[in-house]
Amino acid sequence: MARDDSIDRRRFLSGGRTADPAGPDTEHCISSAVVLVLPHREEEMAGRLAGIPGVEVRARGNNRFVLVLEGPGNGAVGGLLTRIAVMDGVIAANMVFEHVEPSDARGV
Repeated sequence: MARDDSIDRRRFLSGGRTADPAGPDTEHCISSAVVLVLPHREEEMAGRLAGIPGVEVRARGNNRFVLVLEGPGNGAVGGLLTRIAVMDGVIAANMVFEHVEPSDARGV
């Protein structure tokens, strides 16, 4: 069986699609997520979430946050969501929407 070197496993798993060195940096990703936190930690988590680069708190209430995540490719945004999901005080972090577009479409 012939090996296909056009796909790099590590790049693919981190959000890239090919072995192209430009990889995920040629894309820009905007996603939204809903995060559920422990009731007694809502105020603390509001500050911690707002302090993460690439994260914007758009709404909050009833121990839930609606976030906008933005970064260079879906691998970076997926990393942000994973980082949030494992934070102390977070019960659940779920992606709701994802949009990826080529950076050149944005004039970057």
